[in-house]
Amino acid sequence: MIAALSAAILFYLIPIMTGRLVMGAKKHSLPLLLQVPVYFSAGAVMLYGLVLTVGMGIAAINPTMLTAETLRIGLMVLTLFIAIGTILTKPNITISKNGMLTTIVMFLLTTLVYSLWRLNSPYAMPLNWDINEHQTLANVITQGHIHFQTSKLSDTFLFDGYTTLFHTLLAIPQALVKPDPLGFWWMVEFVHLATTIAASYILGTVIGKSRWVGWASAVIGAFAFESVVAYTSLFLLP
Repeated sequence: MIAALSAAILFYLIPIMTGRLVMGAKKHSLPLLLQVPVYFSAGAVMLYGLVLTVGMGIAAINPTMLTAETLRIGLMVLTLFIAIGTILTKPNITISKNGMLTTIVMFLLTTLVYSLWRLNSPYAMPLNWDINEHQTLANVITQGHIHFQTSKLSDTFLFDGYTTLFHTLLAIPQALVKPDPLGFWWMVEFVHLATTIAASYILGTVIGKSRWVGWASAVIGAFAFESVVAYTSLFLLP
C-alpha cells in the first residue's frame, strides 16, 4: 500500500517539479492552485518529449540497450536531478490561512466522496474497467519499449486516438517504485478525485466571482458521475 501511495503521488509530483524547474522559480500572479496545473502540464510534456526522444533514439541505435533495468536507472537519475534542481531553486510556497482551510476542506470532501464510491469495493479492487488496456501499455513501457503511437506497442490499441503521453506518465512512477498495479490505481484515483474537486472549485470561483459558487461547484464536481465520455469524476483516463 505504501508503494502504491508513493507511486500515485509521484505520478503528479514528478511532472509538477519538472514544470516548475523548466519554467523557472520566478513569481507568478496566479494563485498556487492555478500554478500547480500549469506546472503539471508543462512538466508532463517535457518529460514525455525527453523519454520519447532518448528512448526511441537508443532503440534506433541498439534495441537491446533499453531494458526494464536500464530504464529504471535512467528514470532514477532523472528524478534525482529534477528533485535537486527543485531544491536549489528554493521554492517559496506560502499558503494563507484561507488557503490552508480550503485545502483541508477539499481533502475531507475527497475522503468522504471517495469512501462512498468505494463502499462495497475494498482495497485494492478498482471500479475503472478501462485500466486493463492502459496498464497493459504502461507495463510495456516499463519494459523499455517506447513509441509515440499506442498501436506500435500493443495490439490492445487498434486505433491511435491519442499518444502514449498518458501511459508514459503512468510508467515513470511504476518503474521507479514497482507498486501493485491495482493498488496504484486505487490510490491514484483518490488523488484524481481531489484534482477534480479543486478544478471545479477554481472554475466556479473564477466564473461566479464568489467562493460560495466555487464550493457549490466543488460539491457538484465531487458527486457528479458522467458515464458517457470521460467517466468523471473518479476515473483517471487519458
